Amino acid sequence: MCPDCLRAEFGQARPRAVDAVRRANEEAMRRQAARAARLSDGFQTGSAFSAYGKLRFALGIVIFLICAFIFMIGAGPEGENTFTLLPANSQRPVSIIFCWVAAGLVLTSTRKYKVLRYVLVLFLVVAGWFMPTFWASLAEGQKKMAADAAAASEVRSGDGQGGQPDRYGRELTEADLGIFREMKQQKGNATHFAIYISTRDVHLRQSIRDAIARLLEAESCVAYTRAQGTLFIVSGAAGGVRNISSTAARFGDLNYAGPAEGIYEVAFVPDKVNAVSRFSSEMLSTPTNASFVSANLAELRCLLAPHRVRSAAIALKDADVQVLRRDIYDTLAEVLRDPWLSEPDTYEALVEALVTYAPRGEKTAVDIARKYFRSCRMNQRKPSAAAMGLLIREVPDEMVNPVVDMWCASPVEWEDQLILLGTRPQKRLLEVLESSESLQLIGAVLKHLEAHGTPEALPAVKEFVNHPDSLISRSAKATQRALELQSF
Repeated sequence: MCPDCLRAEFGQARPRAVDAVRRANEEAMRRQAARAARLSDGFQTGSAFSAYGKLRFALGIVIFLICAFIFMIGAGPEGENTFTLLPANSQRPVSIIFCWVAAGLVLTSTRKYKVLRYVLVLFLVVAGWFMPTFWASLAEGQKKMAADAAAASEVRSGDGQGGQPDRYGRELTEADLGIFREMKQQKGNATHFAIYISTRDVHLRQSIRDAIARLLEAESCVAYTRAQGTLFIVSGAAGGVRNISSTAARFGDLNYAGPAEGIYEVAFVPDKVNAVSRFSSEMLSTPTNASFVSANLAELRCLLAPHRVRSAAIALKDADVQVLRRDIYDTLAEVLRDPWLSEPDTYEALVEALVTYAPRGEKTAVDIARKYFRSCRMNQRKPSAAAMGLLIREVPDEMVNPVVDMWCASPVEWEDQLILLGTRPQKRLLEVLESSESLQLIGAVLKHLEAHGTPEALPAVKEFVNHPDSLISRSAKATQRALELQSF
């Protein structure tokens, strides 16, 4: 074929081929530009969640779960290990390292899902701080449940017809329980318990009776000799019908528990109640003695002798030792969980010792002091100045009204506590000034405002400048001058 013919033949197809190649290139470029735009937009807006980000997220969650598992394996009643036996403050750095590292991985895993991501990070940070206390409280609850279950499992059915008692059944016969049944019929509305304790010791019997009545806040507790021990019949116990296995077990080994009937049998163990002091008077009273703290802490746990508890509390308060302060505080708080209203002197000594060793801002100490203060007011008993000082320091606004009320009843006796409140009581004192008809109280209010008032009290004070009583008028003028001097 001639060259001219070839050029004529292929010259017609060339534009079409070039156009096809150009279109293919343009389409490829368009797709690449769109993909690049999507990637750029994803990185800028946080919508990208790469495989690497997913790996970081998963690693963060796994680290948190590992930390939770470490604490979880020690949370059971029998799952304690060397790590979980450490105090919460010693466990916290470990949980913080695990959880905060996990939080960092989750936070940097992606920019997507901001709200969910921040909530999860906040949870991990908070969990790192509170995980030791959470698992410790959970373990304590499980131990208590296990103890209650063990006590319930010891309930066995005895024949109840006399003869030799079954070791796991009731030692008491129905004849022994006759007086208990009769009392329940006569006073059906009251709460009754029958607690049999295997001791006939006369001195211990009286102490056990008083301890049972105190712990159950009962109206009465009467002791009867039955079988080889003593049957204590409790009437009018506070809290209604409930399982008191844990309370009964504090006196020894619980051999029988019948919560539905309110019948319990205990093999008495003197060491459990610290019936006899093992410490000399020198160890208990000399702060420089190496065993001073441990000896008095043991005395605080004495169940049968409130006077020993009171002596130990007073000794610790007066010594105000600088060692083992947290242990002392924790023991006092634990002892104060028991009802002490029937032993007001011991109650006051325990509260004063607790106040002495309570760290600032300790909520438990405030709650205990508040409960004690309210019980004193209810029973018209003068509260401890130490407990008042703690409440005024920690919750001053809450104490204004009660302190002013007590001050109005006895200004000289409660002046120091009123001064501790600063200017907070002024509004309430002005109300007393306007409503009171007692010249003695009006004079006391004016005198207090003279030393501790603010210029805002001037209008109310001026009302008494021309009072018919010369002493009130003179006191009002002196208070007015003192308050006006503060205005300059």
